[in-house]
Amino acid sequence: MIDSDDREAMAAYIAAAERYFQELAEPERLFDKPFVPVDKAGYNVARLGYLLHHLRARPGHTVVDFGAGLGWLTIVLLRTGCHAVALDVSTTALALARRAMAAAGLPADAPAARFVTYDGFQMPIDDASVDRVACYDALHHVPNKRTVLREIHRVLRDGGRACFVEPGPGHAASGEARTDVDEWGVLEDEVDAAALCTMAQEVGFARAQVVPLPLPADNALDPEGFRTLWSARDRSVAWTGNDALVVLEKGGWPDSRSPERLAAAIDVLDAVEHVAPGAEMRVRLRVVNTGDTRWLAMPAMMGDDALDYEASFLTPGPVGTADAAPLGVYRRFIERHGLQGRVTVGARLWPVGAHAPLDADYGRGFLTMDLAPGDGADVAMRLRAPSAPGLYRVTFDGVDEYVTWFSAPGAAPAAIYLRVGDDGVARDSRQPGRLVVAWTLVERGDGRAVVAVRNDGDTAWLASPLAEGGWVRLGVQRLDAAGQVADRDWRRVMLPADVLPGDTVRMAIEGLHEAEHGVRLDLVSELRTWFADAGSMPLIITPQV
Repeated sequence: MIDSDDREAMAAYIAAAERYFQELAEPERLFDKPFVPVDKAGYNVARLGYLLHHLRARPGHTVVDFGAGLGWLTIVLLRTGCHAVALDVSTTALALARRAMAAAGLPADAPAARFVTYDGFQMPIDDASVDRVACYDALHHVPNKRTVLREIHRVLRDGGRACFVEPGPGHAASGEARTDVDEWGVLEDEVDAAALCTMAQEVGFARAQVVPLPLPADNALDPEGFRTLWSARDRSVAWTGNDALVVLEKGGWPDSRSPERLAAAIDVLDAVEHVAPGAEMRVRLRVVNTGDTRWLAMPAMMGDDALDYEASFLTPGPVGTADAAPLGVYRRFIERHGLQGRVTVGARLWPVGAHAPLDADYGRGFLTMDLAPGDGADVAMRLRAPSAPGLYRVTFDGVDEYVTWFSAPGAAPAAIYLRVGDDGVARDSRQPGRLVVAWTLVERGDGRAVVAVRNDGDTAWLASPLAEGGWVRLGVQRLDAAGQVADRDWRRVMLPADVLPGDTVRMAIEGLHEAEHGVRLDLVSELRTWFADAGSMPLIITPQV
């Protein structure tokens, strides 16, 4: 693998590339790459698939197409919503790339591409200004590979990634490569993937990996061979291909446009408990980034264009129902400014006792700055109470917009309970009335038991943890040899959901073999009272003989 900074040689190679593109007969027939030439389309598309998968580019990312040539990969990147930079040493190639792009029929809202001519040594791109660099069959035409890697490292942001799909050993001696060298004078090198990884780490990349690219038919098996392979779970099929994909990562945190582990600790600092139907209210939260991904903040204003939060989340719904936010306004704002992958705090509205949200996008709270892992910030959120009186639960979770909510539905890190209106609203376990539980032992064995728990009182049991107390858990109390409670706080089990009067939930208790003399089951409204102290009967589970 060649690595030389000889400037005369570089000038000769650039001149050869320029002549190649100037004299290219019918360049339009190559605008359809990677689908031409037809006999190589399958393999080229497969290689492209590997590149895109490992590049992990997301809408809004700035991606450099290194050695863009006729710009077909630039067009692919634009179709994925990226801001693409076509970089090449040939001005003629970039002019042809512009023509190819004009003929590509890109969507009207696709990001605009930049076309940048490169002198072979220094990219005219600012430090730490791009998110990804993609290179498809271009590095093996470059003599100064270490210099290229150093430049790519310079222009990448922390957490950025560069991917190279290149031919490996034997390419330079192939007939096609030798013909191109003889006819055009271009460089036809071959890339030693392992050596390239070593070189990349020497110039500062934090991580370098190689992905083998097998030939399309290499791993073909007959059905019996496949069954044998699958049953043995041995996926190490021999690689007899030539090419490889090299994946390089610059140190630093990935960001929320292409996240790794998204996690948040959310605490409610201030919120109302009782509100009139349809009234506007505010919640103040403390949010800490506990994952490994930098959160990019969602701005509420881009230039002169301000998000209409009132129209997006506070517009009242029909009388007698909860609000249904017209999210189209919010989505159009995000799409108009390429803000996919920005992090907000989202609120969901649930009727107490329900397993599905009444409003899955009840509101948003906005960060005022990006948050690196370990950083925290206070977030204010405006919400409008439902117009129907009742008892509701509002959960708060991180949202990586257009990517994912941080937690599974119903498993948000924080919650409040909201009492709307005065009439016909059930009591809840923060200020309980009658706390009565009916027990049924459903299953017993192997150190565990399953019980059905029915709410026979007049008070809704709240399941989500609350800093002020009043949420309900199942308490497992260990008994002594005399059948008396030896440890009242031996175990706690979370309720699977809020439980309204008359409803039943099932709960499993594990580790009963550790309680030699049996256990007593009771419910507890945390920081308020045990149900037995309020007159409800506990359940005794004696040891199995």
